[in-house]
Amino acid sequence: MAEMLAIRTLDLAQLAAQNDGVFPTDTVALRIDGRSAVLAHGGDMHIFGPALDSDLQVALSLPNGQQMMTGVPLANLISFLETLQIE
Repeated sequence: MAEMLAIRTLDLAQLAAQNDGVFPTDTVALRIDGRSAVLAHGGDMHIFGPALDSDLQVALSLPNGQQMMTGVPLANLISFLETLQIE
């Protein structure tokens, strides 16, 4: 249990800095929407999953030039997180 309690909380304003200055759009999207679970106290945990689902989809541009389709609520959240990044 001690290992679980020692998990360091991410600084959401430093995501780009921890990724060589590039905001990790795909990693953030996959973690938030539940396609990539986050290690939490007691095991994997989906952060929001279906709560951010939407029939209205938009394309997010990924750092590698690809696009990722996602719901508007998740796209808005990711856009907000990008504005928080500290250089």
